[in-house]
Order: sequence, then C-alpha cells, then structure tokens
Amino acid sequence: MPALRRPLLPLHRLMHRTYVLLHALVLALVIAIATPSAGTAADVTDFADVNKIISAISNENTRAMAVTPVFNQRIIHGLPDNWKAGTETSGRDTYSMEFLPEKQSAQNWREMIMLKAFRGAGKNPQATPKALLAQVAAELRGSCGDKAITLSLGDTKLDGKDAHGAVMGCTGPPEAALAPGNKGLGEMAFYLAIRSNDDLFVLQRSVRAEAFQKADAPINAANAYLYFRELQPVKLCERDLPELACIQRQQR
Repeated sequence: MPALRRPLLPLHRLMHRTYVLLHALVLALVIAIATPSAGTAADVTDFADVNKIISAISNENTRAMAVTPVFNQRIIHGLPDNWKAGTETSGRDTYSMEFLPEKQSAQNWREMIMLKAFRGAGKNPQATPKALLAQVAAELRGSCGDKAITLSLGDTKLDGKDAHGAVMGCTGPPEAALAPGNKGLGEMAFYLAIRSNDDLFVLQRSVRAEAFQKADAPINAANAYLYFRELQPVKLCERDLPELACIQRQQR
C-alpha cells in the first residue's frame, strides 16, 4: 500500500484566499467560537452513507495515501492517482500541506487537496467542526458576496472523531481576491473538518474552473460524496504509533 511522505519544502507560497481565511480564524477558535446562528449554512444532506463509502474502499490495498505527521499526531488520507506533495507551511500553532496533480503547480493549479491543522483548538468545547466551517462560510460570503456557495452537509463520526462536511466556494473570484493563476476562475471545495482531543484539522478538496453559475458548480451537494470517498481512509493516530501500524490500523 503506497504512502506519500512529506518532503522538505521551502516555507513560502502565494496563499490561496480560503487558506488565508482559515489561518486568520485560528486565534478566534482557540479563544471561543459562538454557536452559529440559524441560517448560517444550509443543511442540504447528511452523512448517512459514510460507513457504506468507507466499507466500499476497505479492500483497496493499492490505494495511494498521504501520511503526514502534524503536531503530536499522524493524519492519513487518500489521494487520487498521480498526485504529488506540494508546499508545506508550519507555524507554532498552525500547519498546512498541499497536494496537487503531477502536472500542476502551486502557482497555477486546477485541483488541490489542502490539509490544515490548528494546534490546541480541539480543547475548546465551542470549537466544533461545524462551528469552524460555519466561520469559513461566513468569511466566504463576506468576500464573495452573491458569488458565494455555502452548503453544510452535516455532522458525522470519522475514525471515532467528531467531523463535519460542507461544500463551499465562489462562482468567480471577487476583484480583491484575484491572484496569478486564478483570474476569471471560480472555485469550489469539499471541506471535511475533524476534531481530535487536542487539535482541529481540515481537509479541503478544491477544484477551479472558468466562472460558472451556481447550478453548474463543479462540486455540489449531489456529487460531494465522490470527493469524500476520494479522501478515504481518513485516520488520526498518535505520533508515537509507528507509521506502518497507523496505515494498517482499521478505521474506527
């Protein structure tokens, strides 16, 4: 079973707007997050098929996986075929890692998986996965205006941890967010937020496309399960557990 280990990479990059928003949220998460008000994000579906999706891939022994040590844990998740590790950014209380298709770059990409982690945020009882993604949704609506799409997919348990899924993005970039490589492009992402005993993690599977109508969003409530499946198996292990043991451990 192949595993992609993180490379030693420089700590500079042009940050994608949503990643900047997530980084800015960590201080609020550690201090307190108010319970999101009704209507903050629309619950359009749920994770009723989580176990079915996980069971469907349980015997895929050749599935590519990323194994990333983060703070005191290792996080494992699936990768599409022919993807590579991208830029790694590590701070005292935040961590991020990019994964890209082999022929795409951090400056000009159309598909990406981002792992983001917030040290200590999981200790705050109000900093739930749902609350984190509700904050991201609010920031996106403030940035993208009527171009924003924010759909909550509901709560679930993943590897024994509290988790929440969402589909969010912008049908086209606001002028303030234009950057080399994404001018004129809309962007959608499937978000999966997970809380461990200590930390909060977000897996974000993003797709960029020429500006689109909301009804034509490349990631939506109907196909989000495909992107969720692509990230499986998601596992969190204590860092002192050997990497191979974490890979071989059954998902809880």
